[in-house]
Amino acid sequence: MFYSISQLIPFHFAFNLEDDFDLSKREIERIVSGYESEYIYLGKDMEKIAEIKKKYDDVYFALSNPILTMDSIGLMFLKRR
Repeated sequence: MFYSISQLIPFHFAFNLEDDFDLSKREIERIVSGYESEYIYLGKDMEKIAEIKKKYDDVYFALSNPILTMDSIGLMFLKRR
């Protein structure tokens, strides 16, 4: 018996990918906002905030634009006859 992909993956899992990206973007903004508040309150150097924002933007970009590559490994066993 063969199953189609729509039978194997529930509808709400297959088509909520955009919602997941929106949630992750909001979570990243929340985290960076927390860092900004901490740096302002404690009077830390604000130049570090730009680095933090860049790192989180890179993480979001990697999540939303995956690049799939496949590597293969070949194994060979030698036997004596």
